[in-house]
Amino acid sequence: MYDIIIIGGGLIGCSIGYELSKYNLNIAIIESEYDIAITAASSNSSIVYSGMENYDKINYELIKQGSQMMESVAKKFNVPYKKTGSVFLASDENEEKLLDDIYEISKQNNLFDILKFQNEEAKEYDKILKFSSSKGVHFLNTAIVKPYDLTLSYAETAFYNGGVEFKFGEAAETIKKVHEKFEIKTNKSKYTAPVIINTVKKLYFKWDVKKEEAKNAYSYYVYTKKSFNLGTNKVIFKLYTDMRIYAYKTFQGNTKICIKSILKMDTEQILGICFSLLKNFKREDVENIYTWEYYKNDLLIDTNNIDYGYIKVAGKNFASITIAPALALNIKDLIIKHLNCQLRNDYIDKRRDTYNIKTMTDDEINSLIELDPNFGKIVCSCEKVTLGEIIDSIRRPLGARTIEGIKRRTGITSGYCSGSACLQAITNILASETNKKLSEVIKESKNSFVLSGRIKEFD
Repeated sequence: MYDIIIIGGGLIGCSIGYELSKYNLNIAIIESEYDIAITAASSNSSIVYSGMENYDKINYELIKQGSQMMESVAKKFNVPYKKTGSVFLASDENEEKLLDDIYEISKQNNLFDILKFQNEEAKEYDKILKFSSSKGVHFLNTAIVKPYDLTLSYAETAFYNGGVEFKFGEAAETIKKVHEKFEIKTNKSKYTAPVIINTVKKLYFKWDVKKEEAKNAYSYYVYTKKSFNLGTNKVIFKLYTDMRIYAYKTFQGNTKICIKSILKMDTEQILGICFSLLKNFKREDVENIYTWEYYKNDLLIDTNNIDYGYIKVAGKNFASITIAPALALNIKDLIIKHLNCQLRNDYIDKRRDTYNIKTMTDDEINSLIELDPNFGKIVCSCEKVTLGEIIDSIRRPLGARTIEGIKRRTGITSGYCSGSACLQAITNILASETNKKLSEVIKESKNSFVLSGRIKEFD
């Protein structure tokens, strides 16, 4: 029996769970995967938007509020955050019209962190771009943040304070109302609660208003090697009538180039656009290319059944990461009005310290090694990840239980060798720490075993 059940352990679900965990409530988060935020972007950096080009008033207000909250949230949890600013550039009359529309919409939405520029100031970007810019708009408050670190911080803090239980590997199947409570059945068990918050995009029950999602667009992500020099710290947006391209430097040192288009493209077409955008870009600069569906919808927050005890957060917005802190705060305010609860006076509103050898000074590293020699033993030589960091990622609150979970927390296997030099060692460490056989270690999701079995069995 719980007070609240949240379906979905992504950024939205974990941020809502965090806000509600500050109250004397018994909360469960049901997640079908074996870790939090598995289906979320695993990239090391995402854009924090300030509200430009959003036509829906509710979503705009959430983006604006979330953007204003993000810096303090990141500072509290020690999540990497950097205010970079962004520049939208146009090179012909049609693109200038698009740029003027973005500027006017931003002004109508009372966004004041914007500056228009043209001529010589626009030409400043010609040294890094293959086109000549005629006009631009500068958004001063655009930033970047590490999305997985943000999600993990929300989840760990909620879990560490004892107010939230995580049910991993459980998929919600049915919900029915029994007297004054909901009964939710998963593939493993049954749970009851008077309040259900459903944050899973494609999971609908009879109370939900289904929303058609515009999937007729694609996002193509090109990650360069760290040796590639973008030439600016700002996020660069290039406007076209049929697509949008942006590029920026990530926390890890790569450049991330994103192409959003209604066209289905192959690798050569994707690279061709990159060649036409950046002067210094070469084929050998590419490290990885990914393709995702691009959702153009606004996020739907359905609170029509709040008196019944049910809330649905549906859809996926391009600024979901920016929206999350504000959305969680707003849903928390709605929920506590319907429940008899009080703020906890013993709440520890901080995340347990994390260790990242790559960002520490020599003195800090030496002091850490004195406490635990494992922090002096490199396991992943590409990303300089130590045995101590891997063990900490497994033992800490909501510790990793899969290879992918360790990768997202530490960066292992994301270097040039893609784990060929360290995967076996990491598998051994995870098996030892979780008291499992090597053949039971999971890479990411159900049945994705690292090893399929022994080569030869002995009596």
